[in-house]
Amino acid sequence: MVGGMRNEVPSGPSQCLSRVFGIDLRSLALFRIALAWVLLWDLGIRLTDLRAMYTDGGMFPRALVGHYFPAGWHWSFHFGSGEGWVALLLFGLASCAAVALMIGFHTRLASVVCWLFLVSLHNRLPPVLTGGDNLLRMLAFWGMLLPLGHVWSWDARRAGRRVSGEVCTVASAGVLLQMALMYLCSAVFKGSGDWWQGQALAGILQHDFYARPLAKHLLEWPAGLSAGTYVVVMLEWLAPFLLLVPWRTELLRMIMVALLMALHLGIALFLSVGIFPYACLVGLSLFLPRAFWNRLCKRETSSSPSRLRAHGLMQSVASVALGYVALANVTGLPGRPLEKLKVERWEPFWTAWGWGQKWNMFGAVPSKDGWYVAQGELADGRMVDVLADGAPLKWERPLRPLAVYPNHRWEKVFREMAYYDSLGYQVYRAPIGKYLCQEWNRVHEPSEHLVAFSFVYCQESDDEGDEPLRETLLRLDFGDASTRRAGD
Repeated sequence: MVGGMRNEVPSGPSQCLSRVFGIDLRSLALFRIALAWVLLWDLGIRLTDLRAMYTDGGMFPRALVGHYFPAGWHWSFHFGSGEGWVALLLFGLASCAAVALMIGFHTRLASVVCWLFLVSLHNRLPPVLTGGDNLLRMLAFWGMLLPLGHVWSWDARRAGRRVSGEVCTVASAGVLLQMALMYLCSAVFKGSGDWWQGQALAGILQHDFYARPLAKHLLEWPAGLSAGTYVVVMLEWLAPFLLLVPWRTELLRMIMVALLMALHLGIALFLSVGIFPYACLVGLSLFLPRAFWNRLCKRETSSSPSRLRAHGLMQSVASVALGYVALANVTGLPGRPLEKLKVERWEPFWTAWGWGQKWNMFGAVPSKDGWYVAQGELADGRMVDVLADGAPLKWERPLRPLAVYPNHRWEKVFREMAYYDSLGYQVYRAPIGKYLCQEWNRVHEPSEHLVAFSFVYCQESDDEGDEPLRETLLRLDFGDASTRRAGD
């Protein structure tokens, strides 16, 4: 017995399960390193927003988050203090755990700590979360239950382990099914006309909140975009089946992994969707089969690899998680099958364990496509755009709309703030506006302080040549100390 696992060689019917749900230990090692890298990258991006998003002096003070996300199972280390130095300390501890995970130093403990800090971060600031955050959190959870440090790690070197093999447990099945369910549910949500009429990619690539500069070059090829729309849907439908098929498993997996990796790299190149493409690449690394590593290492073996099997406690936790994840994904599909189970109300699982998920990304082309002008009136009478570092007001569409926002988390909040809907992002307009005004006044002379501020959402007119359409979402008046929402 090594590291709490038993070595076994699969025989008989178990060979089929091993082919489908077994994970090569080298794939697990790559997964561990890639997961840690994305965790560190995510922490680095969040660190740039430490004051703006993780302190009580920022856009999302603890009282505001607690009001819309009541306490109880909604826990976070970050709720302990709203001071910047405390948030910085927590970021530092999370980074140390991610480094330990990357090098495989006390891997099990490091993976648990990484998951705890990730859930804590997500619970501290739910409004900025995206599908990529949900996927990363679930991958970190499943990683705790897998032998991530068995090879290519400090732990393995210290223990003198130089063997290859695979793990086939409920946890390995759970993490592979997690990826398969993500693709399957995403494909189901793409049942709208935009996708089946070949128009979705063109609509998404010209959306101001998603399109990177390179996207405009793809828009010059409408026929290619139409074909690409169908290819994306086809890949998402095929992925869960070809990744888990028990026949010619290794060959089909390598083909499917290559195609999906190319898809996600393309998404990262042309669209700003946060960490989602990179989290997908992390998850896909688990599907790399033994044949891939043997060929890469120029080593052939015909014998069955040793298989590691987990003890009962991990199997039990993984079984509960797998059951909940399957129910949550089925319940969240269009038409809400199994709605009577009310899975989303099982707070200990949904919130405390961080198992919440819904894979409806780009189920349809987003309806609102525009940009913000943060109109500020200064004490000296000038009118400036606060979001554009005090540049003179311009109502025309910016050449690069995404450049207005510091990163994808700002993009997410500002994108959703344009709506009045059940998601409720309109409630963040006032605190975000007040924070922007506070920061402006903090670094400017009194003569340049803001006396009035407005969030104006602009959209291009359907009639060519007309002025952009403007909608004032928020107005703050500091001259008479009153604060009011436009239209109230």
